[in-house]
Amino acid sequence: MRTVIVGAGAMGSLFGALLTEAGVEVLLYDIAEEQVNAINNHGLIIERDNRRRVIKIKATTQVSHLGIADLLIIFVKSYDTMTAIEEVKPCIRSHTQVLTLQNGEGNIEAIIKAVPSRQVLAGVTSHGAMLISPGIIRHNGGAKTFIGSVGKMEGSSVEAVAQLLNQGGIETVVCEDIKQAIWTKLIANAAINPLTAITGCCNGELLDEENLFVLMRNIVEEGKNVANAQKIRLFQDDMFDYVKSVCLATKKNKSSMLMDILKGRRTEIDAINGRIVLIGRKSNVNVPVNQCVTLLVQYMEK
Repeated sequence: MRTVIVGAGAMGSLFGALLTEAGVEVLLYDIAEEQVNAINNHGLIIERDNRRRVIKIKATTQVSHLGIADLLIIFVKSYDTMTAIEEVKPCIRSHTQVLTLQNGEGNIEAIIKAVPSRQVLAGVTSHGAMLISPGIIRHNGGAKTFIGSVGKMEGSSVEAVAQLLNQGGIETVVCEDIKQAIWTKLIANAAINPLTAITGCCNGELLDEENLFVLMRNIVEEGKNVANAQKIRLFQDDMFDYVKSVCLATKKNKSSMLMDILKGRRTEIDAINGRIVLIGRKSNVNVPVNQCVTLLVQYMEK
């Protein structure tokens, strides 16, 4: 299955490397020339448990070099989804499956404006990775990845993508209602990412400070209330215990939102806490803590 990964940041590079090591034909696409050149010239370097390995993988900044994809995996920032999918449309055909594993909520809606919903899959992953420098990423571990179809897609097609990911050592489970998984991760990201961005803490450090602990709990409760108003059943019965487990599993990880703030880049706050605020308003659900952290991170972006 010829696979094109759109967005060669930490997560896109990680998935591309794991699939390449499993013998899958993978091409990374990104507009960041420094990252692409480093990967092409020196290979992609992955750090994990104080060890390094180098994976030879192809990368490009040119859409004309992509060819036709059997599988397109989207890893760009949520605010770039629409632009990215329009850019890579030349490599999409009627058989191409498009999988989003991005953070936040609203990516599906952007993709199906350009691609028939029957070709679109969505999912979430618990893998954590950081871009250390061009061509070098740190893999901080992770557990399961969940994927599911958005429109009416044959079950065998979804299973084929799951099998491909499992082939790369990415433990993947197919779920019937992918919104459950997306909202479960959305609430976890909402509780962790903005607080790390505001405080500069790694994920695990959020559990050591009582005030941050209380804020996380309040963010989770508000998110659960919005999900309930939307009649979305979450994967986890105790969402706060789940968030704590994510903090522990990725305790040394600097969230993508913190990394964006440190590097002076725009964050995905609008697609995470901002979406909870937006949907909460439409559902007449009060979400003051989510609104507060959204405003704070938006201020820090300036």
